[in-house]
Amino acid sequence: MKRRLELTVPGTPEEVWDAIATTEGQSAWAFPAEIGEHEVSIHRSPFGPDVTGPVTASERPRRFAYEEPGSSDVPVLAVEFLVEARDHGTCVVRVVTAFADAGEEWEELLDGVTEGWRMSLLILRAYLTHFAGRSSTTVEATVDTGRSDRTAVAAALFGELGLAGLAAGDAFRTSPSAPPLAGTVEYASPGYVLLRVDDPHPALYAISAFPMATPTVSLNVVGHLYDGAEAGVAERWQQWLSLAGGPVQPSGAG
Repeated sequence: MKRRLELTVPGTPEEVWDAIATTEGQSAWAFPAEIGEHEVSIHRSPFGPDVTGPVTASERPRRFAYEEPGSSDVPVLAVEFLVEARDHGTCVVRVVTAFADAGEEWEELLDGVTEGWRMSLLILRAYLTHFAGRSSTTVEATVDTGRSDRTAVAAALFGELGLAGLAAGDAFRTSPSAPPLAGTVEYASPGYVLLRVDDPHPALYAISAFPMATPTVSLNVVGHLYDGAEAGVAERWQQWLSLAGGPVQPSGAG
């Protein structure tokens, strides 16, 4: 059972591979990671458990693969990146994910993994377009709403942020009640927005209503700040999400 995604991104195969298969590169657009010759450690807290697994292929600049270990509840997950040069200084990045020796009962979980990678590839494209080669400080915050209606939860979240109705290419400024951000919308869908921030610091912010550590929908913020982060940014986002979860999850909601 496999899932495949692909996206065209700017850069040479070597530049794209370095963004995917090195510690500094992957940490600048995905979860913080430590990538060694034989092992990968990915730090997903607070969105899920950290994982460490073996590197199964490392062929610069074409292919990089690793496995996330399984458990009694979840089978081993194989992740493979394939990089192929295209015209005009671009590459196609393909991500193949598969549960080893797993049957159809794991399709829903694999669909969730694929959706997560689909959102992450959009961040990779934005990183390579605007911030290639720069390291980042990661800001993370999440709140579980306890609800399963992603459409309603997302509409409330983006309304509270002042982002409702915006499309890719639109200028934005967050609402006065939210942590202050201003810049350009890179991508927008009903459950996910990717923001390229100019003020108060160069950054990419991925904000979503998406089930992460639990089956119910959570409000999630992952920011990659390319000039460092002032103290307390993650805490301010965590506090704001907790308050924003109020209208999303009214008293008695389940």
